[in-house]
Amino acid sequence: MFYTVKKRPWWVKIIFIKVLAILGITAFVLFDALSVRISAAALISKIKPISKPEETIAAKVWMEQDYIAMNRYFETLDTEFSPELIKAIAWCESDWKHFNNYGRTKIGINKKIFWKRSGRSQRKRKIVQTTYDIGLMQINEASNCLNYEQWDYVRIQYDPEYNLQAGIAVLEKKQEYVRYLKRKKNWRRIERRYRLRGRSELEITLKAYNGFQSSWEYLDKINKTMAEKPWEQAMVRQMEAQGIRKCDGIEYVGGDAVGGIEMLKSSDFAQIVMVSSGASTEYSIEIISEN
Repeated sequence: MFYTVKKRPWWVKIIFIKVLAILGITAFVLFDALSVRISAAALISKIKPISKPEETIAAKVWMEQDYIAMNRYFETLDTEFSPELIKAIAWCESDWKHFNNYGRTKIGINKKIFWKRSGRSQRKRKIVQTTYDIGLMQINEASNCLNYEQWDYVRIQYDPEYNLQAGIAVLEKKQEYVRYLKRKKNWRRIERRYRLRGRSELEITLKAYNGFQSSWEYLDKINKTMAEKPWEQAMVRQMEAQGIRKCDGIEYVGGDAVGGIEMLKSSDFAQIVMVSSGASTEYSIEIISEN
């Protein structure tokens, strides 16, 4: 007995192929959109959390956001860069927060998209490169400025002070790289290409620390942070909450909700007047010179 197999019409095959193509494209788009979250979650799961911060005094200070203790640590750093500059960089990168609210290391995600020709047809293909910035100084995991035979990458993730020292090492390496570029014969061409003419070595170093972005927004942000010193405002709020009258050159004079809060900063002989109004406190800072 013979069975005959009926052939499907040609239009059925075309519809089937189109449905498969649509499903494939949809799956690719969804996977591309979720790739950053998936890889970030995988990275976060590998980072060692601080389960008992009381065992490490440094971790406890940074987790509890003790600005007075953190400021003191910045002042003890052994580097040719000024402590105020390092404070400003750390504030711009992470607001002096190495850990998130769950006690895990703070992570920034960088997603770079570029096109590359590949294959026999030399067609342009979309390449997505994802890297992560780790901790207090937001050190990029793909950075070639750190020799991981000398630096412990795992410790960079969970030790804020070690992360800070590694960030300073990256900054020093960037400075060496800028000095190397200035000695090259094609420095003038590099200067024109990246709009570096008239910029100091320190400014170019900060630009290099931020990945040589096309704009100078990062440098403007650093300068603004150094001028405003938001960590001092955080120290003031901490002193007010803890009832501390004098600490690290700042004397808390006191005052009520109507008269405001007055402080005397003896380091540069400037008086900082912080005015509070009503139930919600809004701080406005006025610098008055010694004269």
